[in-house]
Amino acid sequence: VPVIGGYLAFIGFFCVEAGLGLCINSVINGPDTWHKLLGLKPALLCLPGVVSGLAFMAVGRYVDHPAALPLSMLLVPALFYVIVFGSGHDLEDAREFGWVGPTTEPAAPAAVFELFRFDRVRWATLPEEFPVWLGMVFVVSFSSCLDVAAIEMDMGKPLDTDRELRLVGWSNIASGITGGFTGSYIFSQTIFTYRTQTRSRLVGLVVIIAEALVFFARVDPLQFIPLFFFAATLTFTGFELMYEWLYEVTEKLTPTEYGVLVVTFVAIQFVGINGGMLIGISAACLQFIASHHEATEPVVVERRSRVVRSSEQRRRISDHLEKGEILTVELSGTLFFGSSVKLLGDLIELLDH
Repeated sequence: VPVIGGYLAFIGFFCVEAGLGLCINSVINGPDTWHKLLGLKPALLCLPGVVSGLAFMAVGRYVDHPAALPLSMLLVPALFYVIVFGSGHDLEDAREFGWVGPTTEPAAPAAVFELFRFDRVRWATLPEEFPVWLGMVFVVSFSSCLDVAAIEMDMGKPLDTDRELRLVGWSNIASGITGGFTGSYIFSQTIFTYRTQTRSRLVGLVVIIAEALVFFARVDPLQFIPLFFFAATLTFTGFELMYEWLYEVTEKLTPTEYGVLVVTFVAIQFVGINGGMLIGISAACLQFIASHHEATEPVVVERRSRVVRSSEQRRRISDHLEKGEILTVELSGTLFFGSSVKLLGDLIELLDH
């Protein structure tokens, strides 16, 4: 749990980074890019995205109505347009400062398939790429397992892991055939949908239709909708995950377990998911050894077995008890190989006495 918790906290922080990067129309994805957030203008551009994300978080936590969060989300761009046009400005002024995206000429849908240039593929290099491909299979499989486990923990109910992995596999096949990227679940979108108290499969259908409309549209919606609105949906999910797994979880974990969580969270920031998870698992192993290296002292008790035995068996047991040849001890806690030697010594000492 601490290692997965650190991973979930990282996902939350990653969502916040992505949201802030969207606010300033740049890429924020690690400590080496945090300097882009310094300065008055980046702070002004990021402030509405952060405040809106916190507001969504408060609405989702304290307002128990399925329409509350969607309505509050619609209110954010509406207020933006009221402020812009009410102050005597227009979208061009907002675009010049960076509140909305720059104007771009969207590509035609058919242009995507023009990127397939098989005549430029160097087929002779395929054998060299096989280890990379095999490594990607393991990386995506590992990250998919983490996503399924994380979603299970957030939902509080088990999922069919095998079924979910098959879904990811077929989705990657479809994505690869059509020129897309490898990937797994969009964990942030899953958590966002769950926070809106929506439990219908219509959500997926609406997402498919909306993305298809954006794909075929000849207008870029980022030219008209404030960037911080999209960022707020990311920061909302990120704040939720970080609050849950960096603060609320302190009531469920011991101090050493929480330390493992923090180590995992920080390690992923600097060495990536795979390296960070390896460090987190190593820290969890050390924490387990440190917390279970001493076994609970065996306590001599008087207990009688509840097994139904014959009169002859009961007579023999009574004879051994009278001679002190049977000793009953009670153990509690975790029996760990690091403490088994000491436990064996304690038992031998009790038998000697």
